Amino acid sequence: MGITWAKFENNPILPQGTSGQWDNGWIETGCAVFAHNELKLYYDGGGGATGWFGRIGLAISDPLPAGTYAIGTGGNFATIQDAFDKLHNDGIAGEVTFELIDELYTAPADSFGFKLVGPIQGAGPNSRVTITPAQNKNVTLEGNGRNVLFFMNTSYVTLDGVDLFGATTLTVHSITNTQFDINNALGVYDNNDYDEFKNLIVSVEDYLRSSRGIFITGGTNPQSVPDSNLIMHNFIRKAGVAILLDKTTNNIIKANDIGSETDSLISWEFNPKDR
Repeated sequence: MGITWAKFENNPILPQGTSGQWDNGWIETGCAVFAHNELKLYYDGGGGATGWFGRIGLAISDPLPAGTYAIGTGGNFATIQDAFDKLHNDGIAGEVTFELIDELYTAPADSFGFKLVGPIQGAGPNSRVTITPAQNKNVTLEGNGRNVLFFMNTSYVTLDGVDLFGATTLTVHSITNTQFDINNALGVYDNNDYDEFKNLIVSVEDYLRSSRGIFITGGTNPQSVPDSNLIMHNFIRKAGVAILLDKTTNNIIKANDIGSETDSLISWEFNPKDR
């Protein structure tokens, strides 16, 4: 079986130069290498400034150094999407933690919500990305699109709400919007490996349809199989399907609370379709 290639949905990775720059006419034949915590792309280009002769250019990424970064008002990143875009474009150079310092973050009302697309350059067993509420903050991520949070091809990412009760919590709240066929809280798509989703409070208002609390799927590409992910100690308060795994393998699900003693706002608790 050969390798199946898919066109990157966020092309171009490297745009042409603007007016007056040497590569404003064309760029092509890129070659990328990762060295010394930098992603370097050598490419051929040209334009009016070079008399339309080709020249060799070098574009260097700026990975996020190891450390803790605040997301929110007055923080290092104004929005969650700003932080996600940084991960997508430049990657990381060590263990990175994002602390959510506001009480409410409203996701875009589209198919993705807060969208993190990988792979995240530099992420690995010893250099994870952790997203968590700041100490003594009850944080809510809220949206009325198809997903509140959307992860695609991201590995070694931890979403940790810290606790289900008390002063430091993280709630993912999906509001019903019938413009979409479903309204998921967390959608994890394609080749996501070694991710962790734990200590989250998940509430999906659209519990009469098949909207999911936590949804992990390999999608339509047989080469993209999510595996070795951890779903642990979450409280799925209400959802059409609390936890759904589709076209995945070797994932761990344990110690999750589904519904509560006083209500039954869960249509389907757990639907595993693991390989």
